[in-house]
Amino acid sequence: MGENEYVITNILSETEVIISGGKDAGFKTSDIFLILDDDKYIKIINPKTNKVLDIVYMYKDVLKVKEIKDFYTILESEVTETYNPFAQVQVSSYADVSIRKKLNVDASQVNNVLNQRINSKIRIGDTVVKK
Repeated sequence: MGENEYVITNILSETEVIISGGKDAGFKTSDIFLILDDDKYIKIINPKTNKVLDIVYMYKDVLKVKEIKDFYTILESEVTETYNPFAQVQVSSYADVSIRKKLNVDASQVNNVLNQRINSKIRIGDTVVKK
């Protein structure tokens, strides 16, 4: 495990986990963490030289700090929906929408290697890194 890598020690619920590292690691409440899938990554390779330009690790999810203890931290999942159950009236708002010109690319070669999220189960022992 690298210097800035931590592990999931406990799964508290479907929205919260405990990771190693806390105040001792200098964590702040504003920190964001990625749960990595250590076995899944993509190499970005220069097709002319075969030189590896970068390795992009896939991640299972993004979590934020809920509570920091001396030697561990409780992380929680992102808020996916917010609503007011007491709201009587909904107000529509309009915003400008930008649409980009599409490039003339070979669709069979489109593969967004920078979209790193995958749908793998989160498990105790998974590696966690600060974003």
